[in-house]
Amino acid sequence: MNYIEQALAEHWGERCPEHEDGCVVCGAWAQYDRIVRYEELLTNLLTTIAKDRDAVRIMTTKQAMAEAVAAMKHLWDKP
Repeated sequence: MNYIEQALAEHWGERCPEHEDGCVVCGAWAQYDRIVRYEELLTNLLTTIAKDRDAVRIMTTKQAMAEAVAAMKHLWDKP
């Protein structure tokens, strides 16, 4: 358990065995999970771009980056 998970557990409580809508504990852990997934996806995207010079040239504008991220948004949305 990392420091953020430990603080989350101390403040809100341990994860519930099953997610329940309306449960503040489940909601807190779900927000944490979305942040973790977003961080992993962003890290993978940036690592891929850094390894591919063509990708860097293609995504030189904010618009292109926004379109690329929007195209992957389904990966971190709630199932």
